[in-house]
Amino acid sequence: MKFYFPWQKKNKFVNLTELEAKLDAVLQPVKMRQEFISELRQTLMGKTKKQKFSIKNVDPKTSWLIFGGVLSSVMIIFSGIRAVIALLGAIGLIQINKKIEETSNNQQVMV
Repeated sequence: MKFYFPWQKKNKFVNLTELEAKLDAVLQPVKMRQEFISELRQTLMGKTKKQKFSIKNVDPKTSWLIFGGVLSSVMIIFSGIRAVIALLGAIGLIQINKKIEETSNNQQVMV
């Protein structure tokens, strides 16, 4: 093992053909066993059979997530309905106030 100190010059040029020849000699492809491939696939992908979604397959975390999603969707819908009703009520009050003012102005003019 050779040590280089910062003040020593390093050989910056590498002969790439020699490096490629060494790598070709050392790195040879290996044929994997079929048993290893199937075990690895089983470990990484789990069950390969396609399962349909059913309540039996759902773990508790997923069921809580689904419940929370449904509950929040219902809350958003009710909030939207409440906002529309409040808006329509405010518009109705404004129109009623205008009519009351118009009738009171008409009565004052007539008197």
